[in-house]
Amino acid sequence: MSLCSGAVLEDAGYVSATLILLLFILLGIMFDIIGVAVTAANPKPFNSMAAHRVKGAKEALYLIRNAEKVASFCNDVVGDICVMDLFKNQCEFLLYLPRCSTDSTFAVR
Repeated sequence: MSLCSGAVLEDAGYVSATLILLLFILLGIMFDIIGVAVTAANPKPFNSMAAHRVKGAKEALYLIRNAEKVASFCNDVVGDICVMDLFKNQCEFLLYLPRCSTDSTFAVR
């Protein structure tokens, strides 16, 4: 993920670089939400929904039964990757700013 985002940010402008950084922030938040929700979920309502064949109930039960693994993956693995990639890309973006100011459109004469 870091290699791909670094390659994309290399030739990106301000707006696209900001959108990519926001994407990593939102991705980290979404996976944190999933990890916390799975660990805090009560399986009883999902058992009832699975008995009534509600769409997605079996998948929810699978996630709840494997809550430790899901939370570890979502909170630790993906969260750490997003944070490290976000930090790396933010540093590259901040280092990119001075180069942009030397362009002819931004140069002080």
